Amino acid sequence: MTKASKPGPSTDPTGKRAVIYARVSSKEQEKEGFSIPAQLKLLKEYAAAQGFAVANEYVDVETAKQTGRTNFGEMVAYLKAHPFVRVMLVEKTDRLYRRPCHVGGLAVQ
Repeated sequence: MTKASKPGPSTDPTGKRAVIYARVSSKEQEKEGFSIPAQLKLLKEYAAAQGFAVANEYVDVETAKQTGRTNFGEMVAYLKAHPFVRVMLVEKTDRLYRRPCHVGGLAVQ
């Protein structure tokens, strides 16, 4: 299951905008671990507390072993197309990549 929300108009006059990314590696992890709804709730609360308007939400229920996660790719494309959005909120950095050496590729994109 993958899900991306539709971008909405910004009502944030300060321009502090962010995207949210939530991921679980498998259907089993979604049931047993920190669920997508729990991650989204935590991240939305954090965004509100820090004064960020959430520009978009992206969710993947896919492993990070392989490249090409559906909504992760959509999120990267969105960030490339919207240079005013430069903040990505995740519950843990391991939601973004499998190994720490892969984070460099994300920063370059």
